[in-house]
Amino acid sequence: MERVGEGAAHSPGDRVAWGQHRGSAAGLVTLPASAVVSVPAGLELDIAAAAMLQGLTAHYLVNSTYAVQPGDTVLAQPWPAEWVSCSSSSSRPRARPSSARRHGRKAAKATALGADHVINYTEVDDLGAAVRELTGGTGVHVVYDGVGTSTFDASLAACDHVARSSSSARPVGRCPRSTSSG
Repeated sequence: MERVGEGAAHSPGDRVAWGQHRGSAAGLVTLPASAVVSVPAGLELDIAAAAMLQGLTAHYLVNSTYAVQPGDTVLAQPWPAEWVSCSSSSSRPRARPSSARRHGRKAAKATALGADHVINYTEVDDLGAAVRELTGGTGVHVVYDGVGTSTFDASLAACDHVARSSSSARPVGRCPRSTSSG
């Protein structure tokens, strides 16, 4: 931080981060004091910036896109393992998060952070069927899909009959017309 306005809680030289504010890609930016948070000593600024973006994304997904309720079953694919922690702690009693992952080390982290189930989606023939098996045939209340085109049909197939599927990815190509009937 180079300069602060009168009465600001921060001081020149403080390390701060913010999320999704106009001009964020600029070298210097003017922000309202309410938009910044202090970055603790020892935490790298690029990690703090990424955490702000991931945290804001997780927050709007579980609170606005579909407001996760206690007991809801959630499928997050392949969101960062830390996101699973957010969906787990968003309600009490907690939601039942599952995570579709591609890499074993990320699967272990998702489990450690609270995922009830982790599916390696490259090791199953039918992700929708695998999710339905884990949910006793009902499917999930919401899918948060960060992949896009290649997982579109599987996301819909994993949903229960009145669920939502939110794709926050930039798909490569057009999403297919789904043949999934749930």
